[in-house]
Amino acid sequence: MLVAPKDPINVGAAVRACRLSAIDDLRVVGDVDRERALISAPGCEAFIENRLRTFPDFTAATEDRDARVAFTARQRQDRVTRLGLPQLGPWLRDRATLAPALVFGPEDRGLDNDIVDRCDAVVTLASANDFSSFNLAQAVMVVGHRLFEEEGLDRDARAAKKSWAPPRSGDVDRMIAQAERALDAIGFFKGSQRRNVVRTLRRVVSHTAVDARELATLWAIFADVERWVHAATDRFEPHQPS
Repeated sequence: MLVAPKDPINVGAAVRACRLSAIDDLRVVGDVDRERALISAPGCEAFIENRLRTFPDFTAATEDRDARVAFTARQRQDRVTRLGLPQLGPWLRDRATLAPALVFGPEDRGLDNDIVDRCDAVVTLASANDFSSFNLAQAVMVVGHRLFEEEGLDRDARAAKKSWAPPRSGDVDRMIAQAERALDAIGFFKGSQRRNVVRTLRRVVSHTAVDARELATLWAIFADVERWVHAATDRFEPHQPS
């Protein structure tokens, strides 16, 4: 998935990388000049017409994905799952991930921190110490070919590891929102710690690789907490005289 790419020539080259790596779904956040993209993607007309899809924002583009992986050269201090490219395939298999979103940022500045925060893992591609900037299409090619060599991540074997599928990213987002409302209802947040608490909760969900059933259980717990608080508030609130 390409987030706000600047150059349609790069998009076309990414299309070629997908074709070569047996990737049949390329998503773009933002608009794409498809005619110009074809300049660098000869023979890929059908893919660009049918398999290249655009979305208005990151949430819409990843809502049906069961994991989100950010590719960035930025070295952040957050306690996020960090992987080298050789660890990516095994990490996806361990999570029984069937539909990951591999997220690449725009050519000029890379992914925004807010998007990286919403991803389950971060991958930095190895490079020479004095030069770490991959061209967008080059990065897609390197990653796609690596996963292609691992033969599609052996989907059948991964699916058998758990009786329940991984949750979709959109469901994770909604569960996190429910948790935030519940914690707000009980007065858990103090000062300016809301953002850090929510980020920590998201990391916990990501690092433990919860499945759809486990996520639903957490969701139900936080929903009940919110309902209980509101019910208790209504019960003890003094009634105004009629």
